[in-house]
Amino acid sequence: MVGSAAAPSRPSPRSSTIRAPGIVTEIFVREGQMVDKGATLLRLDDTRFKSNKGESEADRYALTAQVERLSAEAEGRPLVLSEEVRAKAPQVAEDELSLYDSRQRRLASEKQTLNEQFPSLRTRVSRLENGPPVGYPIQFRVSGEHIDEVRGLARQVADKVRENPHVSNMHLDWQEPSKVVYLNVDQERARALGVTTADLSRFLQSAVSGSSVSQYREDDELIEILLRGTEQERHELGGLASLSIPTENGSSVALSQVATLEYGFEEGIRSGRASCRERV
Repeated sequence: MVGSAAAPSRPSPRSSTIRAPGIVTEIFVREGQMVDKGATLLRLDDTRFKSNKGESEADRYALTAQVERLSAEAEGRPLVLSEEVRAKAPQVAEDELSLYDSRQRRLASEKQTLNEQFPSLRTRVSRLENGPPVGYPIQFRVSGEHIDEVRGLARQVADKVRENPHVSNMHLDWQEPSKVVYLNVDQERARALGVTTADLSRFLQSAVSGSSVSQYREDDELIEILLRGTEQERHELGGLASLSIPTENGSSVALSQVATLEYGFEEGIRSGRASCRERV
């Protein structure tokens, strides 16, 4: 690399500084010499410049290949590196392809392990999402006023989606109805024994779920104190009928004397509407 004069140069009382990106290896002019335009002034060693340029290009190819790999993983498609990366940086391309295959094998292995060790669970392995979560990439919602019709249409949509070979892990987020216990109160008998519907509701709420009676302060934390039945009374449905209900006159009667228990199922309606969503 050589340096040239852009215009005739004359000595000046003020000194001038020439900045060159490299190491000066040879100077062709003397101090105070007048030079013509285009004359060669000095020679630079550009080894360092070429080295820095090569490093910058290598970094660019590496970053380009990494972005292409991450994009392929995020979009769930095969990795195809650009022709420039494969031609200019073959080792980088080979490393990224190897890393992509390794991560895909690990993902498949984790899915298989979950399915084998937890066959009764619905599992999903996904990569860390940047930005707002998107959930399942494919989602369908079927809504309407009649629950049975909505369920039937939702299953038809699910069957159609399953036919697509590119779709996996398809399921409905509204599955079988929930088990419930209905309490049928004999109002006349309850009034005769001094038990109101409100008293019965409060007692069952306290016995099964618990009712707040006070708070306990520990340092700067408030701990709620609940009054509720024993674990056996709360977990065994067969014992509900024998629970003692307090009456207005201070005595107590068994729940079975004022009400009957009926076991059944209830549709899992959420937010006042029937909905199902196909998820992948």
